Amino acid sequence: MRQSMVNAQLTTSCTARRPVTAANDTASVDVDVRPQADLQLAVATADTLVNAGDTVALTLTLRNASAATAPGVEVTGPLPAGLGFQSAVPEQGAFDDASGTWDVGDLAGGSATTLQLTGLVGDLAPGTELLYTAAVSAHDQPDPDPASDADSTSVR
Repeated sequence: MRQSMVNAQLTTSCTARRPVTAANDTASVDVDVRPQADLQLAVATADTLVNAGDTVALTLTLRNASAATAPGVEVTGPLPAGLGFQSAVPEQGAFDDASGTWDVGDLAGGSATTLQLTGLVGDLAPGTELLYTAAVSAHDQPDPDPASDADSTSVR
């Protein structure tokens, strides 16, 4: 997909052995410029201390910090053992609880969207840490800062 074309002019001088004519004094190069999508994922919860039977609310916020639309975005973050799926409310796209994949679709440049996940704490030994991690798992453009594509939070 051609997004834009960059034109450049090169000026040079030389001593020519043959005459310079309009037919042999120019050159051109087409350069495909592919936009980048700087995706940033944050995972948060207010429920840091929990007991068996408690509900844990997780909020995933995905931002596109670039000007270009990021097409084909997916975020994967299956719930950890000990935290059973209850519900998912995506602001955009759809969530598959079996795989833990949030199919965001296209995320416009400069925008953000959220996913609210709710899980039920199972029978765990006191003090057991439940670590939830999510990461951008698919997108159709290069990301200049992939380190911001994943995040995690934990509850005890």
